Amino acid sequence: MTIISSSCEIKKQTGWTYKRQIVTGRNDKIKFTQMKTYRIITLTTMWSTSSLTRDVEQLINEKSRDGYEIVTVAFGVNMWWMPTAYITICKTIN
Repeated sequence: MTIISSSCEIKKQTGWTYKRQIVTGRNDKIKFTQMKTYRIITLTTMWSTSSLTRDVEQLINEKSRDGYEIVTVAFGVNMWWMPTAYITICKTIN
């Protein structure tokens, strides 16, 4: 079995970095392994947590329509004690 790896960086345009891997086995059949790219989005508000939850809900619905998978959503505070949401999304690269 031979593994051929190539990495492609498109960070300047989209902020995503990914690797694609080609695995060849018997009879030189090529299988592509699907890679996922992850991104963490933070949203912060100075006023109220209700407006923050509304903004998070809108962002999650928008990203879901665009084909992203929502991995985690967490609420906390940043170093200035401002309510903050941390959203992790991923997308499968074909």
